[in-house]
Amino acid sequence: PVMLIGPYGCGKQTLFTDAAKEYCLKSGKELHFSTLDKFKNPDQFNNFYGFEFKNGGIFYLKQYEQSDEVAIDEMNSSIRYQVMNVMAQGDSLVSASNDFRLGVGVNTYDFSREVLCGETKLKVVDMDRYAILDVTYDDIFEQKVLEVDPELYSFIREFRDIASSKEIRHFITTRDIMTARKLIDSGKYSREDILKMVILKHLSIEALLTIEEEMSKVYKN
Repeated sequence: PVMLIGPYGCGKQTLFTDAAKEYCLKSGKELHFSTLDKFKNPDQFNNFYGFEFKNGGIFYLKQYEQSDEVAIDEMNSSIRYQVMNVMAQGDSLVSASNDFRLGVGVNTYDFSREVLCGETKLKVVDMDRYAILDVTYDDIFEQKVLEVDPELYSFIREFRDIASSKEIRHFITTRDIMTARKLIDSGKYSREDILKMVILKHLSIEALLTIEEEMSKVYKN
C-alpha cells in the first residue's frame, strides 16, 4: 500500500492513477480501479474497499485525513504489517486477493506533514504499514503552463511561501493554474481579474492584508 502526502491539488491522485495504469500495462492484468473521496461512515469501508480487497482491484482513497476514524482503523488493521492478508467482514475473516492494490491520499496545508486538512491523525503505527511518498507541486509543469505570464507564476510561488510561513490556510492548486492559463488564452481577462477570480478567491480580508504586506517586502527588496 502507498500513502501519498502533500498539499491539496498537487496531483497525488493523478500520480497514483498513472502508476496504476503502468502496473496493469506491464503485468498484463486488467484490474478494476475505483476511488472514493473519503470514508463518510464505516459502511463505506465494507462496500467500497471490501469489494476490491476480496475480489482484486486497485482502490484509491482520497482525503484520508477527513475520513471516518472507525473505517480508517478497520482499513489499517486489514493491512497490518504491510501484508493485506485478512479483513474483518461481519463475523468472518476474508483473505485479500493477490491482485489487491491500495493507495491513499493525505491533504496537508503546507509542504510538510505537520498540519493536516482534517482531524484524522497520522499515527506512526499506521504509517509503518505504507510506503510513504511526499508529493508537492510540480514547478516545471506549472511554469510551463504559465510561460505566457512569468510574473503571475512568480507571484504564485511567493504567495505559497508566504501562506505556508504565516500559516494561512489557502490553496493555489495546479488545477487553479491551468484555469488561469485558459483565462489568459481567452484574452478576455486582465491579470488582476484572474487573481481575483482564481488565485485569491475565498481569501479572508485579514489574510489578504497579510499577503499584501509580505509581498510588498519581497518586491521592495
